[in-house]
Amino acid sequence: MSFTDQFLNKIISSLNNNYSDNFDYMRYGQGFNKLRYKTFSLIHNYIGRYYIRKSIINKFIHLLSGYTEKFEEVYSLYNDKYSVELMVDLLAYYVMGQRYIKLNCNSPDYWTNIKKVEKISQDDKRIESSFDGEKLTYHDLKMIGLPYEVYLNAVCIVREFMLKQYEYQRYGMSIKADKDDIVIDAGACWGDTALYFAHEVGSKGKVYSFEFLPSNLKILKNNLSLNPDFRKLIDIVERPVWSNSTDTVSYTGLGPGNKIVTNSSTKEEMVTTIAIDDFIEMQNIPKVDFIKMDIEGAEIPALKGAITTLKRDRPKLAIAIYHSIDDFVDIPRFINDLNLGYKFYLDHYTIHWEETILYASID
Repeated sequence: MSFTDQFLNKIISSLNNNYSDNFDYMRYGQGFNKLRYKTFSLIHNYIGRYYIRKSIINKFIHLLSGYTEKFEEVYSLYNDKYSVELMVDLLAYYVMGQRYIKLNCNSPDYWTNIKKVEKISQDDKRIESSFDGEKLTYHDLKMIGLPYEVYLNAVCIVREFMLKQYEYQRYGMSIKADKDDIVIDAGACWGDTALYFAHEVGSKGKVYSFEFLPSNLKILKNNLSLNPDFRKLIDIVERPVWSNSTDTVSYTGLGPGNKIVTNSSTKEEMVTTIAIDDFIEMQNIPKVDFIKMDIEGAEIPALKGAITTLKRDRPKLAIAIYHSIDDFVDIPRFINDLNLGYKFYLDHYTIHWEETILYASID
């Protein structure tokens, strides 16, 4: 069955759904949760579903009118049943929203893990982040069997350390950072991925973590200092990855959502880029085994700056593709068009739209 047929069937079969438990209060807050759902329920149940359905169908048609051929191409690239079904579910969620589509991550195990982390949160020990005024709480994760101490929120801990966002482990396929690997961690943010990778690669491995936002770097360095055994395996590179090196760009956004901007006229908050290929050459790194990218929509330029490394080493890849619909299709197509023999897989790590990861491996 084609992608279009699968997608249409998913939309039609979901029109009578009305989920009331499909909301991430950890991300959006309890108060907003209640207000939003009360208002939506009144509209949904008493005014009628006609206009809501009409809006969904219009969005469905608009999406397919611009992307049908690309969707079909990407759909054919995925190498297992889970990935192709997830692609359909994610795009249905994009069109219909949380009232109609419940993603696989919204499971009893997910909420059990959230509660497990909340129980060990030390609310008297917090640090400020620059993301919507959020305060990050200290957690000694050794209390739940994980070898880290961190200042993070519960959702981030569950996603990175318990769900293992940068591993694909399904149908016997394993794509992950392994013992002794050299890892490029592009978009290190608060240091959670750096710590996770350091744990996976062990004492003979190495993690190069790229992060440039000063507020993120402060938290990242603090988190690494709490974990000295892992810290010695991690090199922090305070520049954004890009297609070219030495470009001077500005950046916008706060916390994990910062973006670099190439056409800004402002002279404030400037930073100099680095291409992965140039970095590998400058550091004389003999082989890269794993590349992770979550860099707020800059993944295509960063991949262009890593083409030599991709061709030389054919590393395992874990690339975020949720920042736009264009990335959802263009990133797998870009990698596939290099003709390096990659096989593609897809997974997702929240109950909402964000945190979709494209995995690629030669094996």
